[in-house]
Amino acid sequence: MTHLQRTYPTSMSKGRASFPKGFLFGTASSSYQYEGAVTEGARGQSMWDHFSNRFPHRISDSSDGNVAVDFFHRYKEDIKRMKDINMDSFRLSIAWPRVLPYGKRERGVSEEGIKFYNDVIDELLANEITPLVTIFHWDTPQDLEDEYGGFLSEQIIDDFRDYASLCFERFGDRVSLWCTLNEPWVYSVAGYDTGRKAPGRCSKYVNGASVAGMSGYEAYIVSHNLLLAHAEAVEVFRKCDNIKNGQIGIAHNPLWYEPYDPTDPDDVEGCDRAMDFMIGWHHHPTVYGDYPETMKKSCGDRLPSFTPEQSKKLIGSCDYVGINYYSSLFVKSIKEVDPTQPTWRTDQRVDWMKTNIDGKQIAKQGGSEWSFTYPTGLRNILKYMKNSYDNPRILITENGYGEVADQSQNLFMYNPSIDTERLEYIEGHIHAIHQAIFEDGVRVEGYYVWSLLDNFEWNSGYGVRYGLYYIDYKDGLRRYPKMSALWLKEFLKFDQEEEEESCSVSTKEVKKESYGKQLLCSVQDSHFLHSIKDSGALPAVLGSLFVVTATVGTSLFFKRSKHEQNNNEDHVDQDEEEGVNDDQDVDQEAEPQHVVTRYGRAINKPRYLNDYVLLADIESVKLLLTVDGEPENYYEAASSREWVDAMESELDSIVRNNTWELVDKPAGVKIIGLKWNFKIKKKADGSLNKNKARLVAKGYVQEQGVDFEDAFAPVARIETIRLLIAFAATRGWEIHHLDVKTAFLNGDLNEVVYVSQPDGFAKKGEENRVYRLYKALYGLRQAPRAWNMKLDQVLKAMNFERCLKETSVYLKKNDKDLLIIAIYVDDLFVTGSSRKIIDQFKEDMSRRFEMSDLGKLTYYLGIEVIQGADGIKIKQEGYAKGILLDTKMDTCNSTHVPMESNLKISKAESEKEINATEYRRAIGCLRYLVHTRPDLAFSVGVLSRYMQSPRESHGQAIKHVLRYIKGTTNMGLFFKKNGSREIIGYSDSSHNIDVDDGRSTSGHVFYLGSSPITWTSQKQPTVALSSCEAEFMAATEAAKQAIWLKELLKEIQSLDKKITLRIDNKSVLALTKNPVFHGRSKHILKKYHFIRECVENDHIEVEHVPGAEQKANILTKPLARIKFKK
Repeated sequence: MTHLQRTYPTSMSKGRASFPKGFLFGTASSSYQYEGAVTEGARGQSMWDHFSNRFPHRISDSSDGNVAVDFFHRYKEDIKRMKDINMDSFRLSIAWPRVLPYGKRERGVSEEGIKFYNDVIDELLANEITPLVTIFHWDTPQDLEDEYGGFLSEQIIDDFRDYASLCFERFGDRVSLWCTLNEPWVYSVAGYDTGRKAPGRCSKYVNGASVAGMSGYEAYIVSHNLLLAHAEAVEVFRKCDNIKNGQIGIAHNPLWYEPYDPTDPDDVEGCDRAMDFMIGWHHHPTVYGDYPETMKKSCGDRLPSFTPEQSKKLIGSCDYVGINYYSSLFVKSIKEVDPTQPTWRTDQRVDWMKTNIDGKQIAKQGGSEWSFTYPTGLRNILKYMKNSYDNPRILITENGYGEVADQSQNLFMYNPSIDTERLEYIEGHIHAIHQAIFEDGVRVEGYYVWSLLDNFEWNSGYGVRYGLYYIDYKDGLRRYPKMSALWLKEFLKFDQEEEEESCSVSTKEVKKESYGKQLLCSVQDSHFLHSIKDSGALPAVLGSLFVVTATVGTSLFFKRSKHEQNNNEDHVDQDEEEGVNDDQDVDQEAEPQHVVTRYGRAINKPRYLNDYVLLADIESVKLLLTVDGEPENYYEAASSREWVDAMESELDSIVRNNTWELVDKPAGVKIIGLKWNFKIKKKADGSLNKNKARLVAKGYVQEQGVDFEDAFAPVARIETIRLLIAFAATRGWEIHHLDVKTAFLNGDLNEVVYVSQPDGFAKKGEENRVYRLYKALYGLRQAPRAWNMKLDQVLKAMNFERCLKETSVYLKKNDKDLLIIAIYVDDLFVTGSSRKIIDQFKEDMSRRFEMSDLGKLTYYLGIEVIQGADGIKIKQEGYAKGILLDTKMDTCNSTHVPMESNLKISKAESEKEINATEYRRAIGCLRYLVHTRPDLAFSVGVLSRYMQSPRESHGQAIKHVLRYIKGTTNMGLFFKKNGSREIIGYSDSSHNIDVDDGRSTSGHVFYLGSSPITWTSQKQPTVALSSCEAEFMAATEAAKQAIWLKELLKEIQSLDKKITLRIDNKSVLALTKNPVFHGRSKHILKKYHFIRECVENDHIEVEHVPGAEQKANILTKPLARIKFKK
């Protein structure tokens, strides 16, 4: 679709110095979209909490703001990001129910909420960032909604005044810039006229699913009360002695309108009428004391009126005008509307149009169909304000570009850091402001980008992204700067004094190479980039690319997916009237665009250290385990006879398994590419086992629901493997190891899949033909599931039963024998009560699959297994030595403990930052080592908390851990033959050990006989008010693990024996048994009372253990040398 050609200069000659001295550049946010922590700090429920929980279907991805981007806990690091990109102001909002949990001041003030905002404000000022505080950004306390209908009632005016007064009193000594209301027309129309936003009220003729509301009436009542509440708040503000030289206003959200037909006087007049309904509705009364005449004429008595006293208070109540601008539209005048079905839209007598009479758009379409990059619209609004309202002082309180990642594109080709459209959008609007100031004489004094971070965008959930920083919602909310952030950092770095020397900064002049190191640092650790590299996607990305140059002389290539808009509708649908930013009610059906792994599902790493293995943990240390000499591609491998033999062996297996058939390429069908992966497999002692070539499908191009339905397949967890090793050792059983050759080739496909011919092995004369797959190949998204289903069918046909508590474990029992199988993809862990049944199983499996019998287990998932006459030992000695070599600590002196007992580790934000990539790499390696080393769990867990921004003290601490490993590389676990079969658990907790937030660390460990089989060291999710409370929460987590162990062992050995849990705090023992202690535990979250039910039902037994004998101490705190050795 064509659009009107609009031109504007694309460069700013002097960056920040081009603007008047004192001009503010900042970013904007809101409490519900940013903070999260909705149950912390005595916060009450807001209208949006209630709405998103009651009507999740009204949010495009059914999400909510319960966590949002966790600004509540991460505000310091986010404020540092503002400082890093040279912002000098930040617009935040106060959450009404966070400071007044019950909505009314007389019902109590939350000092915790007050402290949070005091801390944020102080942190901003410490970083020389000016706060602009919004009092109301739509989070009406739900208590007031329930009591009298919120802003539908005049009662809220007094409550709002009291709430605003509290804010002025507590924060006004440091805050001079204030905003009473954010986008009042959106709040009123979207909430009470169309019902699209909270509280979701409208007439049935607008939305048949509506349960209450009256369109064409309620929106005007709500806005009337908003304006009166604003006036009352301003009166309090100007009498507050706490505030010196303060400024206060309202943030409006106008569109700019152009006539659908510029030659039609009705359309031209319609533009003026629409502006009255858009910005005049709420700004006109603050200048002239009444609504625009057009509104009064159109709405009649449905529009409330002001008393003389109210008008007097409103006139002059804004020291500045806030403008939130995002887009512009065409307006077509309409003459007839149905008077029996009034709405705010029909009262204007106009239709919003995306194209004009010539079929042209107003400007280049933005990231969504309702958004247009039209900086001229902003300039026109500024001139309109000057001419209509006597040139007021103006702040651009929001302006930003939202994008939705295209679902139809291959997400591996989508790099969110390269946001050229947003960059051009921001630059164009900054230039429009510059023109408005210097050419039109408009008094603009600040510009705020929406937003610093991607966030919860109301009805669009997390699917629309506006941030200068990308939020990875699937990886712990990690933040990555986008190109727009780096451009702004460059643009804003010039001081006013450097005006004569400052150089030109523009999107067209920026050298992409200048972003190289910064972008590489920001994205190279993200797992989706590793997935691209590992999956073989990089060759497909060549072409029109953004090149990021690495510091080591290599290059990575990324390509941003383009979202082509194909929409032939000219008319803007009635249900889109709230317009342009998601704050104006965007209805997007697309799900949030997250980074995906090559297996198409999230890798959600635990925030702190838990004792179980994730595929992500293995992938995070793959560089350490890579063997020199492995070919990168077919062409490197083709020069070696050994690798050619390996490839031919792989193809022979494929043919023998009847995996595919060569066919003519069908028209209109997706053909999946193939690539070769090469791996040198070594034994535990480092000697060569074999060269392995594997043909892998490029499954990252597949779409779930289109090319396949399911991809999940269970694998045995490390703690399960340890339990089974201990179980076998105590009974004197042998453990054997089987490997299914080309396991995935045995999985039958339910879908029709076509693949290309492999490199180097295309059939001569038939190069244009393709293979139709009948069985799965490695790399196909459905391959793990297909293989697992096949193996499940085979084992069940052999009379095995699948464990309910561990679905990767199979059992075969009779009166005399027990055979246990644990599965990790194509590796089978086999143990049983006699060698005879093990050998029989091997024989049965060999008849069904092509197997490698590796004999007695010696090496499994990177763990060395030594089966001796007296028991079984597991360790990771070779891996530990590899870590020391990789970190260049192989020649260091050793220490006796992994962490000094007097060490108080914290974020240490005043210290110098260290290389985050190296730090994260070391942590990733150590995390895997913990699978046989519980002595490392606490220290590695604590240091894992600082991967986001490691400092010098963290680097020193991790070196101390490595020095400890240097002296203990041979350490592991020993499970004694015919040892005790009793399982005993130990639970402990530190209290307020975290220096930054005062949270405690839980730890538990379970022993089978004299050796630990499972353990956890984890930071608690909430602050404990006492050591008793901390240990009670820790005991509940231990009880959950005890129940899992009990039920799994019950399945394996048909014995139902309860497990003993030992705790060194007698008060905790009393709480687990005695309800008299309710007064001490009633505030603890319900889930932590699980342990009481376990004790009451006799599932577990709790008993006291002296502190000196508490084996879980090592998991909760750093210990001195003597205690640590014990």
